[in-house]
Formats: sequence, structure tokens, C-alpha cells
Amino acid sequence: MARMLYVGQYDIRTFAAAILSIVQQGAAELQRSPKGVYSLKMIRGTKPKRSAEKALYNSLLRGGPKVSINSDNYVLLMQAHKKHKRLLDAEDVYPAFSSGATGMAALGLSLALIIAGLAVLGRHKGGESAATILMPYWPVPAAAYGLLYGLRRAARRLPLFKGPPARAVAGYAQFLRTAMDDRLDPYFVTDGRHKEMDRALPYAVAFAIENSWADPFVHALEGLLPVASHDTSLRGLEEKHRFRKTNDNNRQH
Repeated sequence: MARMLYVGQYDIRTFAAAILSIVQQGAAELQRSPKGVYSLKMIRGTKPKRSAEKALYNSLLRGGPKVSINSDNYVLLMQAHKKHKRLLDAEDVYPAFSSGATGMAALGLSLALIIAGLAVLGRHKGGESAATILMPYWPVPAAAYGLLYGLRRAARRLPLFKGPPARAVAGYAQFLRTAMDDRLDPYFVTDGRHKEMDRALPYAVAFAIENSWADPFVHALEGLLPVASHDTSLRGLEEKHRFRKTNDNNRQH
């Protein structure tokens, strides 16, 4: 979520930061083979604390106790990626236009429409039913609720409405960047590597702070998964992946 507040969207680095957060919490172990292939060894009995990361952990666990980060698990990783994005999108992190604020606005709008409907009914003294009288006015509530929904989606994309969480994230990003530049312990040592899997590592990845331990893993994910994957259906991604593998095999032959 820090990554999404920092850059304004979900991307592969968001996915990588979440995986490294699971590793940092001890729910998985990140391994690298001599050939440079990364794999996640899932540790049963230990789960992440946050709900979105629990769901991500369970999605990855479907691939077995050890999941290689390569084309063999492309579909599994894409499914986990898309589900994780949906869960983060559904979380309310904006002070303005949260579900509570939107609910109150929708309630006020509903009361206003009910009062307006009663006023319209009061002006008709014939024998027509209420449904017949109000039916011609159906575009009014449809447009009103549609406008409210559109305003919420538009406002949540503006930095103006991101409020204290976004400012706090930006401040922490600046702190970590300064720590990296100054080699400030305990976060970094002289070669840019973390001494251990501390809590700062997933955030350093989220803020794209150079780190020689984590960056190769992030680049491996970015090379495997398409950047705009959330805008494409999973079936379409599977077809593209099969087409790409067929072309690669043909080139090898």
C-alpha cells in the first residue's frame, strides 16, 4: 500500500514489495539458485499479519511448498498478482472519499431523492400509482448516484485527497533514501546490502531505493510479468504467454 500511495498505482514493484514483506515476516524464504532463478519456499504455520498479504501467501501456496519465479509458474504468479491488486484497491487508505464518507454522502443523497419523490407525488392528485408517476424521473437518481461514484474515483486519484498517509509515506521514503546515501545503520551497510531482513527492506523496494540484495529479484519479476497485466484478462495473458513460449521454442530449434 505504501508503494501505491507513493506512485499512485499498482505495478510489479508493488507485487515484489508484498512478497518481500511476506519473507521479512518469516512466512516464506527467498532462495536463489546458482543459475540465478529465484524461488519462494513457503513456511507452513506462519502467516503474514495483513489481510492482503495473507491472501497473497495463500495464492502462492497453491503452487506447492516451493514456487519458482519463472515461466513455469507464470499463470500462478499472474493470478496471485491480480488478486493482490484487487484487494489493495479495495482497501480504504484515503481520509477523503473513504467508504464511510461515501456511504454518508449516499445516505444524504437518498434522503434528498425521497423528499423530492414525495413532493412530486404530492402534486399529482389523480388515480395513478406512485410507480407510474415517478417512472419518468428515473434518470435523475441514476445520474446522481453515477456522479457520486465518478467523483469518488476521480478524487481518490488526486494527491490533494491522499492526506496524511501519503505525506507520511513520502517522509519515510525520504528517510530511507537519506539512510541509503549516508549508509546509516542499522538499515544499510557500506555495500548497499541490508544486514538482515529487517522491516525497512520491503519499503526500500516500494520506494525504488537501490539495493543490491533485492533489486535482482524485483527485476526478475518485472521481466517475467507484464507491467499492464491488471488491464488484461487472465485468459488473454495465458494466450500471450503460450504464444511467447512457442516463439521462444521455435527460435531455439
